[in-house]
Amino acid sequence: MPEQPLTMNHKEAAQLLGISERTLYDLRKAGVVKRLPQFKSTRYSVAQLRKTFEEQSDAA
Repeated sequence: MPEQPLTMNHKEAAQLLGISERTLYDLRKAGVVKRLPQFKSTRYSVAQLRKTFEEQSDAA
């Protein structure tokens, strides 16, 4: 079984979440999802993405 990466780029993160890249961008601009600031390109923490979307689904 391949290991899950710790970070993902924008396209990979959108695919993981099952949303469009535009929706992910809109969520980032709204402050729902945060990118990792230490990278020049946009990277997201897989653990943080999962936590954020688990909280969102629990609230619904």
